Amino acid sequence: MEKPHFIVAMLQIASSLDYNKDRKIDVTQAAAIQLKNMAETHWRYKDDAYTQEMAEEGCKVIVITEEDKKYVRDNILQVYTNVHSEIVARQIDY
Repeated sequence: MEKPHFIVAMLQIASSLDYNKDRKIDVTQAAAIQLKNMAETHWRYKDDAYTQEMAEEGCKVIVITEEDKKYVRDNILQVYTNVHSEIVARQIDY
């Protein structure tokens, strides 16, 4: 159920052009979209019992750790102000 540091990795990838080198697709944009979707859908799951109940009902549930939430909160503004692409920025500020 838990994928620790996945949301942190998406934030880091979204903020770096290095991942786009020699690629036909914009990896940073894909990471920003995944970050937005993950935060929008899974940020609220905290309680293990509720998470288990949702999983038993067939819902895909990912628990974002408090450590990862703190990292995102502490770094999202800096990433937003330094991104290379308006498209990526729009995904992050959603």
